[in-house]
Amino acid sequence: MMDADKTFGVLDFIGFDGEKMDNKDSSKVENYRYGVGSEEHGGALVVYLPASVAKKTFAYDTQVKLVNPTIQVFATASYNDSEVITTIFADDMVPANQSAAPATPKSDKKE
Repeated sequence: MMDADKTFGVLDFIGFDGEKMDNKDSSKVENYRYGVGSEEHGGALVVYLPASVAKKTFAYDTQVKLVNPTIQVFATASYNDSEVITTIFADDMVPANQSAAPATPKSDKKE
């Protein structure tokens, strides 16, 4: 498992960047795409969240954390050139001051 803090550094929310549609059913949204600024990488990164997660509407520059991020890397080659493409997926994105996993509310009610 990767250490997201070391890999990305501080992440600042840039904004909603569109939708990735399902290849088989173009009317179905597969992922939402967001831009985040990465302190560690010195620029913007694109992060994909599943469509099952509510759209994020954080204010610009809100510090965020990724929940269970994964990175997929692949390369393409043409003629004498190659390109490495990095895709970042996460289960969710939450404000940095919030726990990465929502806490289960405890009930004080005794039965």
